[in-house]
Amino acid sequence: MPLPFEVLARDVQAGRVAPAYILAGPDGFQQSEVLAALRATVAEFGHERLDGSLVAPKDVVGALRSVSLVPGRLVVVDDAPWIVASKRGEAGEGRAEGKAGAVPEQALLDYLDQPARGAALVLRAAALPDKRRRLVKRVAERGVVLECVPPRDNGPWLRERCRALGLRLTPEVFALVASRLHGADCGRMNAELRKLAACGAEIPPDVLEALLPPGQEERIYELVDAAVAGRAAEACALAAALRAQGEPVPRLLYSLGMHLRALVQVSAACRGGMRPETVAPGLGLHPFVARKAWDQARRLDDATVAAALEAVWEAEFGFKTGRLEEGMALDLALLRVVLAVRTAGLPPVYGESGCR
Repeated sequence: MPLPFEVLARDVQAGRVAPAYILAGPDGFQQSEVLAALRATVAEFGHERLDGSLVAPKDVVGALRSVSLVPGRLVVVDDAPWIVASKRGEAGEGRAEGKAGAVPEQALLDYLDQPARGAALVLRAAALPDKRRRLVKRVAERGVVLECVPPRDNGPWLRERCRALGLRLTPEVFALVASRLHGADCGRMNAELRKLAACGAEIPPDVLEALLPPGQEERIYELVDAAVAGRAAEACALAAALRAQGEPVPRLLYSLGMHLRALVQVSAACRGGMRPETVAPGLGLHPFVARKAWDQARRLDDATVAAALEAVWEAEFGFKTGRLEEGMALDLALLRVVLAVRTAGLPPVYGESGCR
């Protein structure tokens, strides 16, 4: 399924151009794609770019209504201050409205009641639009307001981009790519996929490790995965490697505890008949992570998870109260999680290296 910015770009390419657009949010790639479609509808001589921090709304209106040598006109205002929340955090126009009821962007509000024929206005900002502002409401009525944010589930979009780039990834490699790019904006995801596509249509796992190495979050996940699978030696080795890379022990302990809590939540939902991909957004998890959590949860019973959680919190408490040195607290937490898994009578899971 295409993302909203792709639908909007296609509408523009089909000739359905609105008199005004707000493109606001941190995903600059989405803004650029819509802008590229708009620029293609107007000859280059009809383009004008303004700095919102230096111009007044009446200047923007003047640019929109000015006579052009070519049909159509596109005026883009970067960093438009009239569509985002003020720095003081007040809603709408705030104190700038004054006693007389005048608003700085009144000229643009009036313009949108009778926009110039063939002209398109684009107001851009890196922050999300403040929907309480009158100008944002007016553009929503007369044109389009697009919130440019990374997709919550990047899987469908990545799959479409792979298809467009001729990139064929195995399910294993695709899952790793989706996980490592979780939370990334479309610009970064597109750049990473292009980098992979430049190396050929098919990318083996070892090449992926060099081109798109695992981030710190994934390494922490591997640590947690080893512990709840009962692989003691692997868990301790991963913990030592993460500490050597500067990862603080409190964060590792917190991540271990939060992952165990996620196991409980995913298990409760999936045992009720729901799929991991369905419950992932509500739990703030990537679908890939939710599926892995469900695979782990099916190997553990509730009593084992409870014992593992208690072990983590006790180790964290010992560290915070000074009874345990931080390295000892982390090792103790990991080993007691492994012990909880093994004493539950559940078979430990062996990794490819044979560690357990």
